[in-house]
Amino acid sequence: MNKETKTNKTKVLCVQGAGLGNILQCLPAIGSLLEEKYKVDLLVNCNSNGDDFDVVKMPGMGNIFTNKSQLTDTYDIQLNGPHACKFQTQRAKKVLDCRIKYQQDIEESSVFYDLVQSIGVTAPRQKIKLNLPKTGYDPPKGTVAIFPGCKPEWYMKRWHLYDELCKKFPHVMLFGTRDDMYPKHRNWFKKAWMWPDNAEIFYGNLREVAYAISKCEFFIGNDGGVGHLAAATGIPTFII
Repeated sequence: MNKETKTNKTKVLCVQGAGLGNILQCLPAIGSLLEEKYKVDLLVNCNSNGDDFDVVKMPGMGNIFTNKSQLTDTYDIQLNGPHACKFQTQRAKKVLDCRIKYQQDIEESSVFYDLVQSIGVTAPRQKIKLNLPKTGYDPPKGTVAIFPGCKPEWYMKRWHLYDELCKKFPHVMLFGTRDDMYPKHRNWFKKAWMWPDNAEIFYGNLREVAYAISKCEFFIGNDGGVGHLAAATGIPTFII
């Protein structure tokens, strides 16, 4: 194979919306683009303002933007993810939306992979490789990671007995926001959690959280972005 066929000069902007979990689910298809040497930038147009999305920067990926005002380049193709339909940046010669209409019973990763295939990509979906820091907080050996939270106001997706579950393990590390640890919605939570002494609460940015989770024995949590992040680190992940 000569050098010319090894390099694909097509510039693609992938636009992903909604939250962290939705972005992570589309990374295997972005990996397919990278496998075929497309030049790929990612625009994160989501509800996780202020987060450092460097953690999702897979090997070979270009820039990650968190606002379309940051775009300065022109792209051959813009691929809008399942939660970015009709999104316009005015920076692409061609804009494509997902051909499959996303629903809860359809694998989100498949929806975006179908769109990637529509531009001629044949490489299979790739395993996610997170951009983890080389160092960070290392919890004690055998620590269990627990995420008791969920999206803001999605209290119906949160389980109410995590403080009791923590007592079943020697050491637990709790991940999430302060509201995740101490929810105020009394229609869903009749009593506040009483975290036992063996439960350690960890607050950090996405890369710090991902690193700490990756050093845990396994993960238990609600349906949310942190659960997808845990699965992407490669540790056993259980979603309630």
